[in-house]
Amino acid sequence: MRSKGFKMNATRVTVLILGFAGAFLPSYTLGNEVERVSGVVERRTGRSHVERGDGSERVIVDTGVRVFDKDLISTEKGRVHIRFRDGTLAEVGEHSKFEVDRVFQRKRVAFEKLMPLSRVDESVYRLHDGVLRMTAIELDTFQQYTVKTEFAVIHVTEPSDFLMAKVNDGKQCEIRLLSGKLNLVNIITNEVQELKAGYSAVMKSNGLIQSERRLSGEEVRFLKNRTGI
Repeated sequence: MRSKGFKMNATRVTVLILGFAGAFLPSYTLGNEVERVSGVVERRTGRSHVERGDGSERVIVDTGVRVFDKDLISTEKGRVHIRFRDGTLAEVGEHSKFEVDRVFQRKRVAFEKLMPLSRVDESVYRLHDGVLRMTAIELDTFQQYTVKTEFAVIHVTEPSDFLMAKVNDGKQCEIRLLSGKLNLVNIITNEVQELKAGYSAVMKSNGLIQSERRLSGEEVRFLKNRTGI
């Protein structure tokens, strides 16, 4: 009799364990989904949409919409504010196309507690057309941060606030640095030129920097008010 009772109890316990695990399965799946989120739309005006990088769907942008790596954000008569998991804030201006290539998310492993970290991860964004403001709030030794166009590469080397605009029918890219420091990379010669806070520069389609000038106080105030970040 004791043997039968033991079998019944064991069966009951097994069922309870399986049921308990099944109840937590959706949360586990949701957790993995949240872990893959690159950013979240915090504010938006006008009409915009997101094309998923895997081609699965096209989503109308609204507050709270999640953004993933490889997504392409396209705006019409409106602007989109996004907060990314690497601590970056972005505003995509009107009639712009902005792609999230990949966003920094270093995963810790067990041996890191026993030896110094030495690898570097990187966040990469791409401006295909229009206007973009990026505010890089957090940067550390193990993180690189880059914004690219088809002919310009901008490396962010410290917390910075800057604007990029494709001008002259997309043949030039103007960069205005409000705070921080940037390295502008010539894609033809791989030469690097530093851009300091309060200055602007124009990069041509051949990768050369055309000019560099100091921003006036009025320009800085206008740009900050215009973007609203």
